[in-house]
Amino acid sequence: MQLTLAAQETYTIYVTRGMPSGQQLVRVDGPDEAETLGAARLLADVARRVAGNAVEVVGPAPAPLTRLKARFRFRLMLRGQSRKHLRDVARAVYAAMADLPRKVHATVDIDPVQFL
Repeated sequence: MQLTLAAQETYTIYVTRGMPSGQQLVRVDGPDEAETLGAARLLADVARRVAGNAVEVVGPAPAPLTRLKARFRFRLMLRGQSRKHLRDVARAVYAAMADLPRKVHATVDIDPVQFL
């Protein structure tokens, strides 16, 4: 009974405060910090253009472990109420990855479990 009440209370808080129902994480990494940050900014610009008011684009920001194995890492967070809008933004970001420098890698995690 307590678990059910806790779940209902959590759901009510999420709904009343307008918490996002979904989020996606874009990870960008590369050997050169400036080039990698530039690539992350390019993807963020694409995401913001497509997102409008439907999806919040947060970042780019350095990853918690900014440099790992001689690669600089940056993150973008996509948050929104609508899975469809999130999917549209993720598709646009994915398409823009073709324009990134060869040494810069990016991925879109559509259901992130951890943010490292």
